[in-house]
Amino acid sequence: MTFCLKDFTDEKGLVVPMMHVAIEVEREEDGGGMVGETFTDYRPPKLSIGPPHPDPIVETSSLSAVQPPEPTYDLQIKDDLESSKALSCLQIETLVYACQRHLQHLPDGVRAGFFVGDGAGVGKGRTVAGLIWENWHHGRRKAL
Repeated sequence: MTFCLKDFTDEKGLVVPMMHVAIEVEREEDGGGMVGETFTDYRPPKLSIGPPHPDPIVETSSLSAVQPPEPTYDLQIKDDLESSKALSCLQIETLVYACQRHLQHLPDGVRAGFFVGDGAGVGKGRTVAGLIWENWHHGRRKAL
């Protein structure tokens, strides 16, 4: 799961680094006890297309220790995405993994699904729009 945290300022109006805000949020959630995990900046580790995401994105350090699978899907809309810069690298990463999963079929013959569990502000709507756009180029006109 990823989280989007905008720039924060302290009571003096000074910008507080994102990492300190993330740790402070975790302390508040834990009731002021010891911090169990910290957050690290997230960048797609296996894809390098698309512009950087406009907001800082973080993930827990335990998640950052696990590498995602190799992306094997080749987007048909890749050139359009690179020229239009309509989706960030993070959204394109999700799009590639969703399309890769949709190539698989379950035992009953239906296409496999993909769950987008990103936090607020990451762009789930844009990602789903990209998914519909990619499927449209494959002749799949139905979207649920």
